[in-house]
Amino acid sequence: MSLQLSSTAPANAFRERQQMVRERYRQQVNPGEDFDWLAVGETVPGRFAKMVCRFPERVAVYDQSEQLSYRELNEMSNRFANGLLAQSEQTPGVVALFVSQDVMALVAALGVLKAGKAYVGFDDAFSEKLYRHILDDVELDDVELGDIEFDDVANVMFVSDVAHMDLARRLAGEEKPIFSVETVGQFSAEQASTIPLPEAIAVLNYSSGSTGAPKGVVQTHHSVLAQAAGFASLCSLGDGDRVTTFGALAWAGTFWTLFGPLCYGACVAIFPTRQSHISQLIDWLEQTRVTVLTGMTTTIRLIAESANGRQLPAVRLVHIGGDTNYRRDVEIYRHIFPTALISAGLGTTEAGRMAEWLIDQDEAIDWEVVPLGLPTPAMTIRLLDEKGDEVVTGEPGEIAVQSSYLAQGYWNQPALTAAKFRIDPRFGSQRLYLTGDMGRFEANGLLRHLGRKDFQVKVNGYRVHVNEIEAMLLALPGIAEASLVLQGTEAQQEVLVAYLVLAPQASWTSDELRRQLSTNLPAYMTPQRFVFLPELPKTPNQKVDRSRLPALDSFRPDLSTPFVPPLSPLEKHVASIWQDILAIQPVGIRDDFLTLGGDSVSASRIVNRVLAELSVQITAAELLSAGTISAMASMLLTSMLADTCNNDRLQALPPTA
Repeated sequence: MSLQLSSTAPANAFRERQQMVRERYRQQVNPGEDFDWLAVGETVPGRFAKMVCRFPERVAVYDQSEQLSYRELNEMSNRFANGLLAQSEQTPGVVALFVSQDVMALVAALGVLKAGKAYVGFDDAFSEKLYRHILDDVELDDVELGDIEFDDVANVMFVSDVAHMDLARRLAGEEKPIFSVETVGQFSAEQASTIPLPEAIAVLNYSSGSTGAPKGVVQTHHSVLAQAAGFASLCSLGDGDRVTTFGALAWAGTFWTLFGPLCYGACVAIFPTRQSHISQLIDWLEQTRVTVLTGMTTTIRLIAESANGRQLPAVRLVHIGGDTNYRRDVEIYRHIFPTALISAGLGTTEAGRMAEWLIDQDEAIDWEVVPLGLPTPAMTIRLLDEKGDEVVTGEPGEIAVQSSYLAQGYWNQPALTAAKFRIDPRFGSQRLYLTGDMGRFEANGLLRHLGRKDFQVKVNGYRVHVNEIEAMLLALPGIAEASLVLQGTEAQQEVLVAYLVLAPQASWTSDELRRQLSTNLPAYMTPQRFVFLPELPKTPNQKVDRSRLPALDSFRPDLSTPFVPPLSPLEKHVASIWQDILAIQPVGIRDDFLTLGGDSVSASRIVNRVLAELSVQITAAELLSAGTISAMASMLLTSMLADTCNNDRLQALPPTA
């Protein structure tokens, strides 16, 4: 079965209501011109140039400390482009960007596109091994992608800011120059002489491969503009809008939120989530009157949890992507954002936003898990069986999206490109992209997500192949069987759990396994909990029955660190917070936070509790650096003693059982 907005389907009533919600919403705002889906014959730099002519003094981008008008952003990105061209040939090439989440990230990304080159972004959460693998993959000659050849890119350019210069130098080596973003003022502010073509490659987005072998999704100027402007059109962006972007340049959705607003004369609001406390984010959202809040489900949940009853009425749209949303989430969002429309749906790096459900304050939600919605404009969604035939309404199938605006394919992986991007004559001349996600159309036309075809899951917005991590575990000596699942409920953060069977005489502890895996995997891909079983449940044909794996218990995992109980009132109070957030008890004062399965999300939640109950400011980064309850309590004690108003509070901590 396939659905698109112009097709006839048993969803007329629901589609009409969705259209009514969108039209009512557009009447309340001042959206820019509708995006022309039939003629994407320009590029992001070309579209941006038109906005510069129309709104030269309008604010284009701001962060916590700096803002640039459209004219200033245009001039600075021109300087950046001319600086790149002064150090390289005026030919296509790849630029590796090592920059922080601030205004200069947008300057750099836009400057690369103006120089006629493509950029590959990175995330501070990447391991150095992952950095090196991506760079080795990019530095290839004569890469062919369908009708496009991208030759002689072995001399990848390195661009870095001061904060990342040491890392960039280690990765580039002594023989390669590094262009410093702090030097852009030395170059001309005139428009660069290069004019990128729509079919030229613009962005390489590397997914976080769990075996250290990520794949690079190739975006042309054509697909970048279509996805970015499509995002802006879906959000009805226009005059006065301030749109958040939280992701690093490595994230696929980041170029939607960076370039989309610039295509419509709106403003990009950049907030460095990794370097700041969540309470600072809420203050910032309120003070700068952000109107469109975009982010992963985990980020939006954290904002809602940390609001402490505060409301953000200036936010008119909450655009959510990434993980599963529950009915309870929507109820909380409606309270925190009382005037906002909520946009939930499905998007991928390869296709952009392909399905969307607009939820207003009156929309009834009849499911615990929020559906994905209806196909977005210019997208046809088909559900296919194993033979590639369409399934009927109500039957599950693999979600395939058909569009003229898909990514080009996978960098240096022609076989994978051919397998995932296809032309099926039965469905016309547009390419199909097979997502690997399973779905089902309800009778009213809503698309529901049924999980991954290949046991792929999302952890904090990152896509993880559990079967590949299982292979890594099975390669370790003494691991006889391994199965990974994502466990959790709407009330508790989902975590990646490894169920293991050890060989006779083998001996592993949870922290030993975490240390072993962390040498090759980023923290968010390492299982947060390890459960040791005598055997794994099996189906009749002897495959692991994941549905019968035992529920995650709250007992302290098997650690090599001896258990040391908390003694002081402060240690006991901190321990109770850790136990609540991590859903583990007891927790010893020398137990390592990461070994217990902690991550950036749970760290932020602990920090929120500490701030609310002890009135002490501490960032998630400081918590991660402390690592244990003992170290954290010592850090808190130092801060509290330095503040005389907290001395009485220290002596009057509530008793902890």
